[in-house]
Amino acid sequence: MLPLNREFSHVARSMTRDLLGYISHDDFISFAGGAPDPTLMDASGITECVRTVLDDSGPDVFQYSVTEGEPELRQAMAREMQRRHLPARADNILISTGSQEILFLLARVIINPGDTVLVEAPTYPAAIQAFTMVGARVIPVPCDDNGIIPSELERALRDYDPVITYLIPVFQNPTGRSMSERRKDEVRRVLAGHRSLLVEDDAYSPLAFDGNAREPLCHTYESESGAVYLASLSKFLSPAFRIGAALIPDWLLQPMVVAKQVSTLHGSVIDQRAAALWLDRVEPDGVSSRDRALDTMRATYQARCNALRTQLLDIVPDGTHITDPDGGMFVWIDFPEELRPQVNTLSLIDDAIEHEIAFVPGTEFFPHDSQPTSVYRNVERKDSTTIDADTKLEGQLSIRFSFAGNSIPVMRTGMERFATVLQNALR
Repeated sequence: MLPLNREFSHVARSMTRDLLGYISHDDFISFAGGAPDPTLMDASGITECVRTVLDDSGPDVFQYSVTEGEPELRQAMAREMQRRHLPARADNILISTGSQEILFLLARVIINPGDTVLVEAPTYPAAIQAFTMVGARVIPVPCDDNGIIPSELERALRDYDPVITYLIPVFQNPTGRSMSERRKDEVRRVLAGHRSLLVEDDAYSPLAFDGNAREPLCHTYESESGAVYLASLSKFLSPAFRIGAALIPDWLLQPMVVAKQVSTLHGSVIDQRAAALWLDRVEPDGVSSRDRALDTMRATYQARCNALRTQLLDIVPDGTHITDPDGGMFVWIDFPEELRPQVNTLSLIDDAIEHEIAFVPGTEFFPHDSQPTSVYRNVERKDSTTIDADTKLEGQLSIRFSFAGNSIPVMRTGMERFATVLQNALR
């Protein structure tokens, strides 16, 4: 048996993905995944667009295509980014198999083993995986309710000279927080003085409860390396299409195209053309399919978010902090330090699964492999998630809950089960 690649051996499994194996039971309630509610998607409109592509296209729809993406989808994604106040041009857009592929390609193109990447603390775990796989040292930078703290970012940029700074400024995964406009200005000023490439992940901004577009961090941003802006259709068209898009600076575009050629050649022609049709589709009453689907999702998710927070406030002990997002899919809770070691959210998973409920412990959202005190890779995911109660891990007192996938009555049942799990831990 051959040994695995050294860098790959440091990549932790995704607990969020592992938990999918438990949720096939009808009575199981999951708050774990970052998936949209499929009942809110425009199934009829999407179906019509797929049929139109198959019926009206020539034989080239079944053929190989260009790596950069179908021209009509690149144009549609440029318009989507322009809605978000970005001066996007189709020529600088690369279509990807989900925005996750862009993170993987960036890691391959930019990072050498031993290079440093800065991320928010906490951050999206699959980004940690992508950067760790190529041997990067991933450094979490402290945040507050307004996002990454500029003074801490300045210190990390100075101390580590990172090649990439990866940020989720709007409805952040996992916390749901958004940077204030003042904070964005401060972060732009700090980053502009360094060579680090800004990678802005903006999967959630279309889900703003008030429907107003949030200005991206990379808007008006100028620096030596520039910025890569990531967008996704997974949260409001369908994750099954696996379509992401990146706005890439001129100097980096062709290397990224070559990397995608090596990786997947190109994305699905049928899916890309159908997605482009759907983004521009107007229904008989004059409302676009995109806007109607998003209006439904925003209203539903806002009601679910409010219901989940209300239920959590009735359950958690005094001193627990619960984020109050105004968009996206997630709520983040931090238990007070004095509850350690009674509340070890990584260990709570065993009891939670016994009660047919799932959530994601906060430890999943920190790059523990970059910390010498970590035992993260030694945690057994399926049969036992217990660790030494004296071992302190970042995120051990935190939980991410998704409010997107369950109706309010189902969430109420799930919260009753969570209350039992929490009471068992606090005895």
